[in-house]
Formats: sequence, C-alpha cells, structure tokens
Amino acid sequence: MPSNLVQSIRPLLVLAICLVAGRALADDSGSAQPALAAKAAPQSIWQQDTLLGDMGGFRTKAAEAGIQLGLTYTADFLGNTSGGWRRSFIAEGVLAPTLDMDLGKFTKIDALSGTSLHASLFQVAGRSISLHNTGALYLATNIEQVATTRVFEAYLEQKLFGDKISVRAGQMAIDSEFLISPTAATFISNTFYYPTWMAFDLPNGGAGTPLAAPAARVKYTPTDRITLMAGAYAADPAGRRNLVLPAPFSNPEYKNRYGTTFNLNYGTVYIAEAAYADAKAPLPFAYKIGGWVVGGGRFFDQRRDLLGFSLADLANTDGAAKRYSSDWGVYGIADQTLWAPGGNDPRKIAAFARGGLSPSNRNLIDAYADGGVTFTGFVPGRSNDVFGVAATYSKISSAASALDRDTILFGTNPPGFPIRDYEFIGEATYQIVLAPWLTVQLDAQHIVHPGGHVLASQGSRAGLLLKNESIFGVRTQVKF
Repeated sequence: MPSNLVQSIRPLLVLAICLVAGRALADDSGSAQPALAAKAAPQSIWQQDTLLGDMGGFRTKAAEAGIQLGLTYTADFLGNTSGGWRRSFIAEGVLAPTLDMDLGKFTKIDALSGTSLHASLFQVAGRSISLHNTGALYLATNIEQVATTRVFEAYLEQKLFGDKISVRAGQMAIDSEFLISPTAATFISNTFYYPTWMAFDLPNGGAGTPLAAPAARVKYTPTDRITLMAGAYAADPAGRRNLVLPAPFSNPEYKNRYGTTFNLNYGTVYIAEAAYADAKAPLPFAYKIGGWVVGGGRFFDQRRDLLGFSLADLANTDGAAKRYSSDWGVYGIADQTLWAPGGNDPRKIAAFARGGLSPSNRNLIDAYADGGVTFTGFVPGRSNDVFGVAATYSKISSAASALDRDTILFGTNPPGFPIRDYEFIGEATYQIVLAPWLTVQLDAQHIVHPGGHVLASQGSRAGLLLKNESIFGVRTQVKF
C-alpha cells in the first residue's frame, strides 16, 4: 500500500512543486476576479477559478442547461514526530466530485422551478494518521476516512416564496449546514468542522462527514440577517451490524463503506439552529445557537448499572450499564471579523469560538470548546494568504472520570492508573493561495492528553501512558 500510495500521490506533488515555482515568478493574484465567459481575451491560468477553466465552453453550456460540475482533490502528508501509538508520516488523498442540477432549468418544466438536485462522492486513497498513529479522540484532518469510493450526500432541494423557505430531503450530513463557523474552516483538523463532542456522543458518530444519513431539513430566512433551520437525521448511519464486529471493523465507516447503507434504525437526531449573520457587513459576523436531541434507547451510563452500583464494583454489579432512552446537547457559535480596513486593502483579522454541553451521565464528552483567530493578507505580496492559530478542549465527562477512580478504589486497576480528564489540541496553519484553484497549506498540531489521558492500546508503547503528540505536515488542494 505505501509504495502504491506514493506512486498515486507523486504526480500531484510534482504538479504542486511546478506550480509553486511558476507562481513564484508570476504576479500576485490577490486581486484576481472570477473568470467571465464573455471576456474576449483569455485569462491567465492563475486567474481562473478552476485549473481546467471553462473547458472550451463546456462549463458555460452546462451552466446554461442548469448543470454545475465540481471536482476537487485534497492531499495531506502528515506525520507525528512525538507521542502516539507509533511515529511515521502518512499520505492520504480524497477526490471529491460534485453535481448540482437546477431541475427547472434542465427540464424546462415550470412545476420544477426552484427545485434542485445535489450529489457528491468521495474517492479515498491512503491511510488515516489518526486511526493508525495518534490514538487521539479527534481526527487530525477533515479528509480522514477509510480508503474507499463512497456516496456522500444526495438530496433534492425545493425553494419557495422567493427563496425564503428551503426544504431538503435525501442523504445528508449534519455538519454540511449546522455547527458551521466560517473562520474555523481555515483549519484542517476535523473537530473544527464536526466537533469531537458530537462525534463521540451520537450513535456511531452520527451523520457527520464522511458519513451521511437519510434526513430532511427545512430552512426559513425571514430577513437578510436571520436564519432558522431544523432537521431530522437518522441517528446511526452505520447500522446494527456495526455492533458485533471487532476492531478495526467496528469503525462505522467499514459498515457503511460505500455510503449506501441508508440505515433508518435506532432513532432520529432532531437538530435546530438560529443564526444572526451578515457576510456583507463591513465587519462580517455570524452568531448562532442550537441544540439537538436523539432517541432510540442506546445511551448507557458511563459509571453505574441499573441498581446504582459502580460498573467497577465487580462484587455487586451485573456489568450492565444503566440505559437511557434519549440524549441531548446544546451549543453556541460566535464568528466575527475584528478588523478590516476596507477599500482595496485585503487585510483582515477574524476570530471564532464554539461551545457545546451534554449530560455527563450518558456521554463520554460532556463539555466542548474551540476557538481561534486568523490573519489574512499580512504577508507583503500575498494578499490572499491566511495564517491562523486555534485550539480545542474536549472534557471527559465527570461520570467517565469517576469510573476510572472507581477501578482503582475497587482494585480493578492499580494506584496511579491514569484518570481520563480531557483532550486539548492546538493548531497553527498557514494557507498559501497560489491561485483561486490551488492552495498549499502548512500545518502544525499539538495534542495534550491524547485519547483523554489513557494508556496506549497498540504499538511499541502498548500498556504505557499515551504521551503528548506533535503533528506536522502539508496539504495541497486543487480545484479542477
């Protein structure tokens, strides 16, 4: 696999190196505008929105017919230089084609006016550094997944009343629309997209990228600044079979490897969010509050059995954790541009913060927070480049921590056995925008208490405390 992976990634790396060299000799493209089909003179390749441009007029003709095609390739090369189960550099790449179709325009049927179709796929090669090296709760990047070809989202959307109301139905992911912070999208760690908090509290991670689930969503936009959304998502995108397999196949991605499981069992996640935002304000902002609730009866006490005995009290407990019929969580998001001189000056400073809470007794993570700040255009001659620093904090629930203490109290584990408490991640990143279609991103991450402060389950340090980790690497992204 490694040699095949290197061969598959090598052309992209060579392309990136050549383009970086060429871009270094070109004028700064910070003021480049989107390609205009009507423009008489051909644009420089560095000004095009995509590498392939209009493809001889194909994209323009497709758009006139109501069809938009997208193709993005993202490649990560990351390695942990300290800590973890094992240390190595790992490459992973994801090819993501998308299709958006205006059915009214495409079919020329008036009854389908305002109706659209969206579909997307992932073609994944390589290995996940988090699943193979780190042992952390969070995923180091937002493209990490099992190598496969997977259907991601496929849904119909209907817009009504001048686009004030939008309804979607099909296979969707929660983090495609909910919990979004625009500034957080600068970073590559997956937790800034789909929070570690929800990935561990919902059944098999819930409908978060890369897994989507059957769902429906309604959005109401009464004013330019106010948006109200509510959705219902199948709670478990993996399904029952996922529960009986050993690791690594217990990973829900293996049981829905191709994105075609369409599991409707084990409850529904209901989520709602209210947003007050203005992306066109002199200092753009977005403030959101939301919450979710899920049923299905698959939520187990982190410490006690049905009679109230600790699960570590082997003399009295039957080992079956108390079961709850539902779970819930609430969250808030603040995203604010702090400074932007305006005019032709591209510089700006933006910041974000997010937080979430869930009941302690039935969740591994009961409190979560992340935040960061980004600086755009501060390097001379690099008007679109972005530097950012961010951090996340995932608190292990008090019930789970108490169970660890109980294992020492009742003699299951020896004195000095680690007590799970939290996982902290810091990330620093520099995104180099070489063209509208090409970015190269340097990234560094540091993990404190990976896994929440636990023993390594594999590798050369199996049975020993999992040490703090440092991860370094580079991302290349090409929009075709």
